Amino acid sequence: MAAGAYLIDAQYPGDANNDPSTSASITLVVKTPITINPATLPVPAVGVAYSTTFTASGGTGSSTFSTTGAIPAGMSLSANGVLSGTPTQAGPNNFTIKATDASGWSGEQGYTLVVNSTLTITTASLPQARVADTYTQSLSASGGIAPYSYTITSGSLPAGLGLAADGTISGTPTQAGAFNVNVMVTDSVGQQASASAQLSLAVQAPSLAITPPTLPAPVLGSAYSQTVVASGGTAPYSYAITSGAFPAGLSLNPTTGEISGTAIEAGGFSFTVAARDSSTGVGAPFMASQGYTFTITAPTISLTPNRLLDPAVGVPYAQKVTASGGSGSYTYSVFGAWPGGLTLSPDGNITGTPTQAGMFRFTITATDRSGGFSGGQMYEITIGSPTITVAGNPSDATGGVPYTGKVTASGGTGPYRFEILTGALPSGLTLDPGGTISGTPSVSGSFDFTVKATDDSTGTGAPFFGTKQMTLKVAAPGIAIGPSSLPNATGGVVYSQALDASGGVGPYSFSVLSGAMPAGINLSTKGVVSGTPTVSGSFDLTVRAADKFGFTGDQKYTLVVAAPEIRLTPASLPAGVGGDAYAQVLNATGGTGPYSFAVSDGALPSGLTLNTDGTLSGTPAQAGSFAVTVTATDAHGFAGTQAYALAISAPLPVAKNISVDVLAGTSARINLTAGATGGPFTTASVVSPPAAEHGRASIEGNGGNYELVFASAATASGKVAISYTVSNKWGASAPATITFNVAARPDPARDPEVTGLIAAQIESANRFAAAQIRNFNGRLEQLHSESERQAGSVNIQLGLSEKTNARKPLSYAEDERGTARSGTTLGFPMDRLSGEPAANAAPKAMAFWAGGFVNFGQRDNGGIDIKNTLAGVSGGVDYRFSPRFVGGIGFGYGRDIADIGENGTRSQAQAISIAAYGSYNPVANVFVDGLLGYSRLDFDSRRFVTNGGGFAEGGRDGQQLFGSLTTAYEHRQDGRLLSPYGRLEASWSRLDAYTETGAGPYNLTYGAQSLSTVAGVLGLRAEYAMPMAWGVFTPKARLEYTHDFSGSSRASMGYADLGNGLPYGFDVKAESRDYLGLGLGFEASIANGWLFGFDYSTARGTGGNAQDHTMAVKIGARW
Repeated sequence: MAAGAYLIDAQYPGDANNDPSTSASITLVVKTPITINPATLPVPAVGVAYSTTFTASGGTGSSTFSTTGAIPAGMSLSANGVLSGTPTQAGPNNFTIKATDASGWSGEQGYTLVVNSTLTITTASLPQARVADTYTQSLSASGGIAPYSYTITSGSLPAGLGLAADGTISGTPTQAGAFNVNVMVTDSVGQQASASAQLSLAVQAPSLAITPPTLPAPVLGSAYSQTVVASGGTAPYSYAITSGAFPAGLSLNPTTGEISGTAIEAGGFSFTVAARDSSTGVGAPFMASQGYTFTITAPTISLTPNRLLDPAVGVPYAQKVTASGGSGSYTYSVFGAWPGGLTLSPDGNITGTPTQAGMFRFTITATDRSGGFSGGQMYEITIGSPTITVAGNPSDATGGVPYTGKVTASGGTGPYRFEILTGALPSGLTLDPGGTISGTPSVSGSFDFTVKATDDSTGTGAPFFGTKQMTLKVAAPGIAIGPSSLPNATGGVVYSQALDASGGVGPYSFSVLSGAMPAGINLSTKGVVSGTPTVSGSFDLTVRAADKFGFTGDQKYTLVVAAPEIRLTPASLPAGVGGDAYAQVLNATGGTGPYSFAVSDGALPSGLTLNTDGTLSGTPAQAGSFAVTVTATDAHGFAGTQAYALAISAPLPVAKNISVDVLAGTSARINLTAGATGGPFTTASVVSPPAAEHGRASIEGNGGNYELVFASAATASGKVAISYTVSNKWGASAPATITFNVAARPDPARDPEVTGLIAAQIESANRFAAAQIRNFNGRLEQLHSESERQAGSVNIQLGLSEKTNARKPLSYAEDERGTARSGTTLGFPMDRLSGEPAANAAPKAMAFWAGGFVNFGQRDNGGIDIKNTLAGVSGGVDYRFSPRFVGGIGFGYGRDIADIGENGTRSQAQAISIAAYGSYNPVANVFVDGLLGYSRLDFDSRRFVTNGGGFAEGGRDGQQLFGSLTTAYEHRQDGRLLSPYGRLEASWSRLDAYTETGAGPYNLTYGAQSLSTVAGVLGLRAEYAMPMAWGVFTPKARLEYTHDFSGSSRASMGYADLGNGLPYGFDVKAESRDYLGLGLGFEASIANGWLFGFDYSTARGTGGNAQDHTMAVKIGARW
């Protein structure tokens, strides 16, 4: 309730007890509350007089003040509101002030008043200072009311230090000694207190130092400057040389410490520099010293650059040489062969334009001006003749139009003189000596000419010139009138169009050559078509423009005058999507605005409306095509219409056609939603699945992401089309197609790399058998003679094979026929001439032997070359069980490497063999030899992948049985040996199945493969041992006929990843061949037991389809 007086009227109407009615008036007075100020009090301090006054507002008349609670001791409150006195006790005090106005109305305010303690300086001592060191120390106080103010009442601080009002003693002392001061502190309300004790500050002497500790050595005759600097004391410092020898020419600045000058005396110098500071006080000033030693040497003057650029005759040249290492400036001079046209200035600049070609050698010397020292550099330059280049291609000219063109030259010495060397300029144009082509051409056409530019060089070979062939085309002037067509006019509408002409020389004059302008429109001579047409229609006319020289150009026009037409835009409405907001503004032109729009025919889809201002908007609730006609009426009632077809489509998703490459027998996974639009997607479906022979298709995925998985059949190939749809909440998309381009797996049985690899492995197996049969039968022939058996020889041979027209793998008889069928003895007794064992060749029960060969071969396998290297070694021990039978056991090792074709296909094979053999002598000179052995085979292959590139690698094992049976007759007499023989050789091999790795889908699995070979051999060998002074010389010969054939073998294979068995294969067909072999050689047995020999043999197929050559060198000694 607001303050003031309120009148209240009350009435009593009476009651049934006949009490009379009565009424009364009451006045209610509401007073304003009394408020005491201030709300907070200033802070008092012990011993400091205090006074503050309270005031009251809101009451009636003056107020009387009183207090309850405890006011600070030493203080009192007067009736008029003054709180005053001098506090005697520190601490908080809580009390309430009450104000009572003249009417007895009162108000109260509570206070808490804290009395601060007595002001005191608490700093008792000061830390030491040092002359020239920065010093900072703050004094502190307590009691009173902060902030405090400090002053010095007696004594003084050292020079360089001062006391700030906030109690901070700071500065850099320059005076040493002990200093006493008295300090007074005053608080913010004016209290004062003096320190009870004197503050003492001790300032120590400084530590001076001189830097740098060492000085760089001056160079004799060169300007020198180096400054020594003192620190640690009070600046400024003074410097002096106190001892030692100081170089002549140098001086020490006593104020700055700079040692400067130019040394004129060489040698070693040691001296001491002293520095004195500007301190005062006890012990001041202070000093420091530093000793220095250096050696002064004479300078080395060098010139740069090391090589000068080569000039050219007639070309301005500038090059500067610069000296260093001395002092002051340098003076340059030259001696030697100096080219004409160039000069060397005293400051080292080589300038000028050479006039003489050739090579020049000279020396440039630089001398410094301080010490007279000099240094030189020899140079060699080659000055070549200039190449004059003529530049500039004249632009095309126009007949009757002034023309200016420019040709320029460079590379020689200007100025250049230009002239026409061949050809001619068009009439009216000339070339002046300065290279300007100018004039006004009077003819048109294309003109070829050659310009010659001669420079202004002098000297050898000068002047120089260059030429350039040029073409200048002159065209007749063509005057064109623009624009090419006139804009249409509208009846009753002001029309204006300016014509312009180009191609001639203005000004131009325009006229109507033929036809006529519409009524109301005229053409001015300046080319302005203007007026207001009064008729409509189409008007054809020709306008002519003539330039200032009379050249003319014509332009045909058709001016169409149309009645005013009101047009609506846009011409068609953009399609909408059901459920999406749609908005399109229609506009009208051709009449006078504003326009009013309305649908005059047809109906809009529900949800859309057309406003009279042309705004078509809303959210369509229907889908389909809606034909409507809209009429726009201008401000004068002219109307125009526009027919529209509004398409509202359901927002179906759109699937994407996809093309994918896939290899037969593998799977492909395609993301159907990644390229589709209209998501989120709810499902995907296969519309047309592939045929079973092509593969299987399925849909995987959920949550808006769907994939089609196609697993192609192993035998599929070509294009496989699968239709699919994706769906959203509105429905399914139109079917889209994924086209899988299925690449069929090639038939590996037709791959030359595959057939060549299999052929190489078969041949390796056959060669291993042939190698061991050869080596062991060579040993069996040695067993026929005890002296040869005991020789214990080592027989190593090298073979070369040459084959042609071979289409199938060769058996060992084809491949190795001529390579040392017998292992001829490398050592034997000297009495071998008799054909009987020597006396010192008594039979021994046991004998050891070893032999082997290396063969190189090449053949064509169905168009692909196979090159092989075979190494076969054998060895063993045999035992004579009786005079007629010798038997033994042996071991063999073979390694064969075959390179197939030129793409890197390779087969590496090795065989480890064991064999039993024996030779039986049933009757004199007749021998029956037998052999039976087993080999463990190991193959490593690397096949080039024809279709995909790269290599497939694999390994397979195998087993082999081999053997032979030989019957021989030996006739020995007088050192002669004639031995006919017949032999049956056979082998059976099995190669295990294996699978390749490293080629992905092109890895092959090969099935196990068996093969066998049989050969029949008829032969005759002859030897004749002839005694010589140094030993025995034995020529040898061998004639052999072989019929061999290999059994058929099936190679089966399939793709490793398909798991469909081994559907591919090819046959290695059985073959039969005849060979005739001839061998010639000799052995030389020396009396000391050494044997040397050479064998050559060749085997040729009777059909001429194969031929082997073998050469062997033998060396041996008896064991």
